[in-house]
Amino acid sequence: MLTITVPAREFAVEEPDGSITFRYMPEVTLQLEHSLLSVKKWESKWHIHFVGNESLTPEQSLDYIKCMTVSPAKVDPEIYKALTDKEFKMVTDYIKDPHTATKVKESSKPGIRKYGISPGEILTAEVIYYYMIYFGIPFECQKWHLEQLLTLIKVCALKETKQEKKPSAQLAKEYAQLNAARRAARHTKG
Repeated sequence: MLTITVPAREFAVEEPDGSITFRYMPEVTLQLEHSLLSVKKWESKWHIHFVGNESLTPEQSLDYIKCMTVSPAKVDPEIYKALTDKEFKMVTDYIKDPHTATKVKESSKPGIRKYGISPGEILTAEVIYYYMIYFGIPFECQKWHLEQLLTLIKVCALKETKQEKKPSAQLAKEYAQLNAARRAARHTKG
């Protein structure tokens, strides 16, 4: 969770009639979580994917910060308009932080899945929930930092790929070779 204390400040607000008024905002402490729940809330409003979307408008980015807010007290929506570049950078750095020691090397080979999904597939909240169900990841993890959850999905996908079963013809051939080697070592016929 990221906690930002927004100091008291006065800022300009453009009114619907085009006039400018000044508002005083008292100091506010925002508690933010970049989680699957935040993404789900944001996507249900905007009807576009969030993860990997490089074309978000400033309004959509600001609204994502609102969706990240888990502060216990009600937050005046105007406070988000008063955030400074420094505070936006804190949020951006928090979102980009992997929140895990696990490093999963991305494959450059075509057809290798990223985050356990096929290349080119759009990663929405529902797709992430699908992978949580598929890999048996408990729903409590929807509150984890999103990058940490995606890393867990990648690890599950890699472990599953490494444990894939060999085709039965290949297994039969390997067993035949092992039996032949054992017969030769023991000088037996069967």
